[in-house]
Amino acid sequence: MRDETIGAIAASLPGADRVFREFGLNFCCEGKLLLAEAAARRALSVEEIEHRLTVCRTVERFSKGTAEQDTGPLIQHIVQRYHRAHRLGFPELARLSRHVEAVHAAHASVPCGLAVTLENAFEALDEHMHDEEQTLFPAMLRRRHGPFVPDLIAVLTHEHLGVGSLLQRLRFMTNAFTPPPDACRSWRLLYSGLAALVDDLQDHVHLENNVLFPRFVAV
Repeated sequence: MRDETIGAIAASLPGADRVFREFGLNFCCEGKLLLAEAAARRALSVEEIEHRLTVCRTVERFSKGTAEQDTGPLIQHIVQRYHRAHRLGFPELARLSRHVEAVHAAHASVPCGLAVTLENAFEALDEHMHDEEQTLFPAMLRRRHGPFVPDLIAVLTHEHLGVGSLLQRLRFMTNAFTPPPDACRSWRLLYSGLAALVDDLQDHVHLENNVLFPRFVAV
């Protein structure tokens, strides 16, 4: 298993994504790394990760997973589940962050600049999703495999690297989404919402990079 890419493992093995999150492995943006390489980068025991993945394999669900869906339903799932959630979640969390930053400006742990980070990230992400919805996804659904499709996939995959940088920055700014002991309800809601947003972003990029895009790059 150590000679397989973490993206392929996450795409084929139910529960692997949870294991990778626990170990801090970026299976979405760094999905092309071999498991052994990904573990070495973080000075982790590849044997321990393999053991956890083996446990996942023994309890693997037999229902049809998202990775096995036809292209049409998969695209529909990405747009309805993730694009819609991001367009609702980012602005709401940015507003909540502005409130927390203003009310607790004097607190040593206040996430200064978090609202601006979320607003800038959403501006870029919304443009990215628009390109997918208006250009790439319709071409995929029409089965037009012209050279522009792999070229556009290459551009969008490169843009996904920015998601990985954003996730690292959000974790750093929020102490891994851990509010201080005296945090108010709004602060706690902000961090729990950010943690859920990060999970969604990882799953979203994973489905595109490791499941949907390879179907067309191969062509």
